[in-house]
Amino acid sequence: METTSIPGVFVRRAYCWALLFVLFLASCKKSNKSGGGNDLPGERTIITLKGCVVDESGRPIKGATVKADGQQTTTADNGTFTLFNIKTSSGSMVLVNCSRTGYRTQIRRAATAGGNNAALYVAMPYKDVTSTFQTTSGATAELPGGATVQIPANAVVKADGSAYTGAVQLAVHHLSPDDPDFGLKIPGGDLSGVRTDNTPVVLYSFGMVDVEMTTAAGEKLQLKNGQTSNIKFPIAADQRSMAPAEIPLWHFDEATGLWKEEGKATRQGDVYVGTVGHFSTWNVDAPLRTATVKGRLTDACANGIPLRGVVLTLGQMSVQTDNDGNYLVRLPAGVPFTISVDPRQNIGRTISKEIAPLAEGATSVQDIALPCGAALSGRITQCGSSAFSTFVTLELNGVVFAQTYTDVENKFKLFGPKGAGVIVKAFNPVGGTVMVPTMMPDQETVSNIPDIEICEPEVNLEATFMLRSVGSEQQYRIEGGTAIGVTDAGGSKTTCAVEADDWRISLTIPGITEGNYQSGYIVLDFANVRFIAEKAQIKVTRFGAIGEIIEGTFTGIATPESPGNKVEILNGRFTVRRVAG
Repeated sequence: METTSIPGVFVRRAYCWALLFVLFLASCKKSNKSGGGNDLPGERTIITLKGCVVDESGRPIKGATVKADGQQTTTADNGTFTLFNIKTSSGSMVLVNCSRTGYRTQIRRAATAGGNNAALYVAMPYKDVTSTFQTTSGATAELPGGATVQIPANAVVKADGSAYTGAVQLAVHHLSPDDPDFGLKIPGGDLSGVRTDNTPVVLYSFGMVDVEMTTAAGEKLQLKNGQTSNIKFPIAADQRSMAPAEIPLWHFDEATGLWKEEGKATRQGDVYVGTVGHFSTWNVDAPLRTATVKGRLTDACANGIPLRGVVLTLGQMSVQTDNDGNYLVRLPAGVPFTISVDPRQNIGRTISKEIAPLAEGATSVQDIALPCGAALSGRITQCGSSAFSTFVTLELNGVVFAQTYTDVENKFKLFGPKGAGVIVKAFNPVGGTVMVPTMMPDQETVSNIPDIEICEPEVNLEATFMLRSVGSEQQYRIEGGTAIGVTDAGGSKTTCAVEADDWRISLTIPGITEGNYQSGYIVLDFANVRFIAEKAQIKVTRFGAIGEIIEGTFTGIATPESPGNKVEILNGRFTVRRVAG
């Protein structure tokens, strides 16, 4: 019997899928020309839109579809994209749609603070199934932390309103304002809203819950007309003292990229409870009058040159500087906020500035000079010989403080607190690490450390399996691409994915140890068709620590998303490298 091998286009030095703790903005900044704000007065302009798309952990997403102004492109291996000659709407705004199979579609509003360029950083969360239920029984899904969605029995229909009976996959995602990357993850990219009387407002969020229902084949479902669902929104601890007893509900309108007011939620202890008649992303927000903040970010260590493509966080919003280092954003008036530069996104360089509440309609100019600091520099080599291109982090007290990619000479520079004890980590393409404890210089100088040697382990990472359908069977191998295993943040399941070119198999294991799992989940993208096997049998024979191997076997019956025959998956074997999630 012939075996079909599915070759990859994996470059041996690539780091797209397998890097640990990657937030990736250092790479994005190399191509960003300009950045944003939100819906401010202005003329329609023609811009070049550049940006990058990453997952929740910051790993770049290859092959994501990016659409804007009737144009589209796909992201490169490092997650970056460029769209030319994009027409903005009134306010120098353009609506951008980013999608990829297995992730939640993200819609962002990108703007330019000046010139003809804009930059966009998009974090796409995984599309995890929270629970599966039957339409006749309904369900209540509760996430860790208290976010809850209740689905009545016999209340589900297809998106076009036609009847549906059967299994429903429910995906629920809670986004809390105390998430340090809240501004990078919110749908729309800002909190521009429209009240029921069409009055434009900027919102101050007390939390969001996204709900999506689909069939096993991925067909979207909705609540039946006249049926409702109760949603609970946990209130973040630092917001409880100011959270009102009643607050408007808002849903995200994908067509406009705006939040639209629809209903109210009431406070019950430390949660808001609201009733909705359809599912999308729902938000509990206070609508506030607005003020404008603008300014320029410059480099105090380089004679004040402008810094482009740097992400600034202002309260609940995030914005990127444009080609001239300018930024501009509309914020809620009357609310104090902090302007900050995250050291993780800027090789350890950081600044934070507290701003008093602004009056309605006021414009505040906040120019910022990013200060110098103590730094470490070094070079990565492969087993002490040839240079090695990779990703490097600096850990302070067990937390990633700074991160960067090596440059064209495979060198790096990372900033940190003066005199602090730190650990420098370098990562190889399959998730292994080399750790070097060292000290930051106690002055604003650069200290060179010895070369860091990385030796890649020789492991055959792949997935092999047989597909049997009516009248035929064939053995397949996916190899030469990426092969990783990631345990979710809750420590309840592990996803192992093997991908090469346009071929991909993903195994969801309901556990984090060796053992036999009878309710696994397999997704196979095969010959431009997606097959899904529910209740697959997956046996994990080895479950290593981060940087080590996860391997095992799998079988199952897979159904195509499009019309076609089911296939039987037999003799499946997988070997992947475990990386951090």
